Amino acid sequence: MVIEVQGPSHYVGGDFKTRNGSTLLKIALLQKAGFEVIEIPVNMLSSQDLMKPYIDQIKTRIGIPPQEHGFVSHKRAWTGAAYMTGEEHLAEQTNPAKRKKTGSQ
Repeated sequence: MVIEVQGPSHYVGGDFKTRNGSTLLKIALLQKAGFEVIEIPVNMLSSQDLMKPYIDQIKTRIGIPPQEHGFVSHKRAWTGAAYMTGEEHLAEQTNPAKRKKTGSQ
């Protein structure tokens, strides 16, 4: 899956309506190579309400059911081969000495 966030340079005249030729070619080549491409115009990232359809589309494609109300919770994250809470990930990033040792370290 490719998630393409497209700024004004991806559109003819920067109007966020008509994609330019190089963007269309890139999307076609990615699709031909077997990628599913989700295109998100950058002007759709200004509010949670505008982002929700794109987030739901991504969640559906990766097998996570979309939420009915509210917004996406980022309380958990995949890090390496371990699944940890956001708080654990933040603590690890801000204090490397607290990182758990694994057999490969």
